[in-house]
Amino acid sequence: MYTTQAISTSYPRVLPIKLLFAPYTVVFVALITIFANYLLKLGLQNIFPTSAEQLLVLGIIFENPHIVASNVMMLNREYLQFYKRKLVVGLCLIIGLSLVLITLFGVKAFLTFFYTWTIYHVIRQQIGIGKMINRESSRMYTIWSGFFLVISLVIAFSVGYLHADTLSVSKQTLLLSLSVLLSLFLVFSVICLVRLENRQGKLFLAANVALIFTAVFSLYAGFPLFVILLPRIVHDTTAFIIYINHETNRSTPYKKLFLYTAIPSLPIWATLLTFALLWGAALTYSGTCITIWIAIELALVHYLTEAFTWRHGSLHRKYLRFAI
Repeated sequence: MYTTQAISTSYPRVLPIKLLFAPYTVVFVALITIFANYLLKLGLQNIFPTSAEQLLVLGIIFENPHIVASNVMMLNREYLQFYKRKLVVGLCLIIGLSLVLITLFGVKAFLTFFYTWTIYHVIRQQIGIGKMINRESSRMYTIWSGFFLVISLVIAFSVGYLHADTLSVSKQTLLLSLSVLLSLFLVFSVICLVRLENRQGKLFLAANVALIFTAVFSLYAGFPLFVILLPRIVHDTTAFIIYINHETNRSTPYKKLFLYTAIPSLPIWATLLTFALLWGAALTYSGTCITIWIAIELALVHYLTEAFTWRHGSLHRKYLRFAI
């Protein structure tokens, strides 16, 4: 069974849903690391960075590259023409809102907005994939999704990722809020698991539940780095899996982007990954104000386009096939 509209047999690459479970193996890696650290008294919590911003490799491999790849995929006349209106309106809104926030409330308020949108974007992708697998649009799944998003934002706030220092909230209040939210989240998760009929859909929802609880456990086990790193790895790896399938199908029977024709000996997946990683490294290593703002603006464009490019009936979905 395919979840997208029918497409020509000229695009034979089918993406097995099972492949989208692979990124969640980082959850087991994190749990093994935490338990090994506790049992063997390794003291890893004193060696690991305390925040994602301290880990340079995060920007080089798991943050900027998939954003670059997403924007590169739009550099096609057919795509730009198809999405022209949404792109123009969206870009005007982004620029206008950014200027208003920076002018009236300062850079810190803009960064809070940016990082909040980042968390929303990261989690919303996994919610959308789960909804697609289950063909689920019930009120219960919507409520579960809401708790998933809110808990993710609260956890991100707890480790200072949202840069919302002006909000003075005690650790006791955060712990109580998280306890209540997680309890409700667990209840709605169980209800959804009982109601869902698709086995892979059940497993995907369970994987996201495990992701959230592992992030919270990591926070209180002394590994705040995992709070941001785990969802980031899952999100970005999933995105690349989808991008590569899309680009392979779009480039069959001939390559439609200059990037792929420039180095014809390399397969498409290798070209896309190499280009994205190089640009990701350049944006991360340079560290100048200009490149930082370029990275932020590219990310905002990415968040904007991802909100509509993968919807049913879009050009992106034309070249993407899932097998459930």
